[in-house]
Amino acid sequence: MSKYSQSPKVTVSGLAALSAQMKRLRLKFLKSVKSESLDQALETLRLNLTKEKDETARLGSLAAQTWLIRQRLLTIASDDVPQVADCLEVLEPARSKLNFVPKTPTQEQTDATDVANASADQAWETVKILEETVVNGMRFFKDFVVKVNAEDAQKLVHAKKAEIVTEDAAESEAKKATAKDKQNTKKAPSKDEANSDNQDKK
Repeated sequence: MSKYSQSPKVTVSGLAALSAQMKRLRLKFLKSVKSESLDQALETLRLNLTKEKDETARLGSLAAQTWLIRQRLLTIASDDVPQVADCLEVLEPARSKLNFVPKTPTQEQTDATDVANASADQAWETVKILEETVVNGMRFFKDFVVKVNAEDAQKLVHAKKAEIVTEDAAESEAKKATAKDKQNTKKAPSKDEANSDNQDKK
């Protein structure tokens, strides 16, 4: 179904409501003649309509003219013809009259703040795993160096499954492990070398 086949919103009077874009355009045209009386503004907009080539702008001008006619009918009993600016308050209330609601933080913002505060409150300890173990559903193997919260670190130390290490010791352990991995990869022949050895044997 296309977006044009949807039925328009209907107002209390039974007429189709203007879209937000059309309401903004109508207000733009009305502001351009706000210093004039309702009758003068209607005449000005009618003259400008004949010169307007853009269909959307023509519709906005027609919407403004319709609004001016309605306002004129509402004030027909009075001798004075009001200016457009006097009637515009209906479409655009003054900002000082609007009730501003103080902004409250969204749920996502409060959740992020709570997480940040919780992580700041937790102290982290670096431990070296002495034997294979599971912490909070994660399996750690022997000789792994990991950071866990202080509470879990104490539990592991008391169970003799880990020992607390300093940052310097953790860095040196990581360097040793990296060097050991590099040596193991140098000793193992690459796939290309293994394939060429196999072809030589054949």
